[in-house]
Amino acid sequence: MRQEDHPDHPDHHGHHDGPENDVPDLIWQRAVDAWVSGPGSGPGDVALADVLSVHGPVMNGGLLHAVTDACSAEEVDAAERGFRWLGLDGAAEALAETRRAARAAGADPAALEVQADAAYHRAVPDDDALERALRARYAASPESFAPVDEEAPGRSRRLRRLFRRRG
Repeated sequence: MRQEDHPDHPDHHGHHDGPENDVPDLIWQRAVDAWVSGPGSGPGDVALADVLSVHGPVMNGGLLHAVTDACSAEEVDAAERGFRWLGLDGAAEALAETRRAARAAGADPAALEVQADAAYHRAVPDDDALERALRARYAASPESFAPVDEEAPGRSRRLRRLFRRRG
């Protein structure tokens, strides 16, 4: 199995049954690549990239690890705003509550880890939940995302070729 086909990899987002140039898929890919080239310029692009920057560490090491070790306070703040923007308030609350609880004196790390992961996974059980939130926000306000054709020269074509190969 290729890494990006693994269900926990942020590039994996469900079954692709849509057209090869499905705009939300291209927006998702742009957000995944944000660490290399920056997110798109729209508030939706920024929100999704911020969410994915924390979602990956959560899926790999758990929410407690993500908010206390893997991600900076600024990244967690941005992801919390991003989750709220995408309508995933439960995930935003899980981040905020886990961070508060981790700072509390006498917190039991093992119990907190179990509680944090359960809260996050109720809100975001898998990458498909993120994809559905993206698609809902895109359907409601496509202008909140930079057009995929305004990317760096050739980037949209490269992404479309990637999706054709994955098909």
